[in-house]
Order: sequence, then structure tokens, then C-alpha cells
Amino acid sequence: MLGLGHPGFWLLGLGLEVAYLFGFAFNPGFQKWVQIQEHTFTQVDEDVERQVLVRYLSPGSRDRLQSLEQKCKRIIEMQIVGKAEGAVLEANRVALVDLMWVCLKLLVAEQSLHKPESGRVEQSIRQEINTLEHDLHQSDISHSVRESKQATLNILEKRLRNIERRDQYLAETQSNLKRIEAQIDLAMNEVEMQGRPEFISTDIEIAGSLLSDLFYGDAEATIAEIERGEGARASAAAAARLKE
Repeated sequence: MLGLGHPGFWLLGLGLEVAYLFGFAFNPGFQKWVQIQEHTFTQVDEDVERQVLVRYLSPGSRDRLQSLEQKCKRIIEMQIVGKAEGAVLEANRVALVDLMWVCLKLLVAEQSLHKPESGRVEQSIRQEINTLEHDLHQSDISHSVRESKQATLNILEKRLRNIERRDQYLAETQSNLKRIEAQIDLAMNEVEMQGRPEFISTDIEIAGSLLSDLFYGDAEATIAEIERGEGARASAAAAARLKE
């Protein structure tokens, strides 16, 4: 209103507003709020992507996954009722989420493995691999093109391994799925009988090497995108803890 009487007040008001916003942007509480919002929106995006993966599964695999999810929810609910410590509750929630993510990837891989490639497709993949390896030995390609060709080569090599070791990978995938189910059943029994466990072991290493080798078919890009997001958040969280 003062600006209507003298335009100079508008300039003064603008300066004060800029100073206020500048100071607010560096306020720790405001920065924390922004981080929470970013995490929330990212989590929503990833939940949508995970639902895409779930829809990729066969009805039997979806039922298997849903059964495990219900058990995980029940474990957390019982620990809340049992007044578990906040740190224990959060650690167990993260552990169960990690187990469910591994389970989902294994189910997606299993579905892909049940679609055997023909001999003609295998031969085509080998030819593509040879062509890409030859291209990557050239010195006159740009960095971006080299990265793209290397990424394509990695995918083709995973597809070829899936073809060559299909039966082995199917057996290992099924074994790891059963082991995850057994871990969750054990955790549920301990909570029901003793109000425990205090901490649930994820034992993710049981499938670590297998998960890096498997090709996830049409879901490969979605899984890679989710894991890049998780890796970035883990790095940011570690940096935040160091600052604290």
C-alpha cells in the first residue's frame, strides 16, 4: 500500500522479501522439511514403479508376494502392540522392506527365466555381443556413445547367461525365495511366542551374487531405476549422518 504513494517502497519491500526468503532457505528446520517432502515424492514414484513390477508377475507369484507382505505387516503390528523400542521397530521395518524387495526381484527373474529363448535368439545375441565388443575397442567413439554401447553389452551378456544357466538360475531363485519365506515365518513365530525378535536379520547376501547376474526381461530398466534411486538416497542419508 505504501508503494502506491511512493514507488520506492516497492523496491524496499522486494529487498526485504528476498532477504527473508534467503534466510529461510538456509534454516535447518526448513531444509529438513524439504528433504522429507523430496523423500515422500520419491517414495511415491518408486511405489508406483514397484506396482508395475507386481503387475508383471503371474497370478500365482502375485499371491505368493501378497502373502509375505501380509506377514510382514503383521510382524510390525505385533511389535507395535508389544511396545518395541522405536529404533528396533524402524530397523525391523527396513529389514522387512529389503527382504520384500529381494523377493519381488526374484519373482520377476523367475518369470523371465520361464520364458526360454530360442536357439536363433541365442545366436543373434552372440552376434550382437561380438559387434559391440568390436565397437568398444575403437578409439574414435565419443564417451556418451561408449557408455551407451557398454550398457547394452552388459544387458546382452546377462541375457546370454540366463540362457546358458537357465535351469541353474531357476533352482537358485526358487531356493532363495523359500529361504526368505522361512526367515519371515521365523520372525513371525518369534514375535507371536516371545515378543521378539529384537532385530530381524535380512541376510540379503544369500541372493547377492545371483541378483547381479539375473536378467529381468522387460522389467530390467524399471528395477535398475529403482535401485539407482535407493543408492542415491542411501548416499545422501550417510552424508547427513556425517554432518550430524
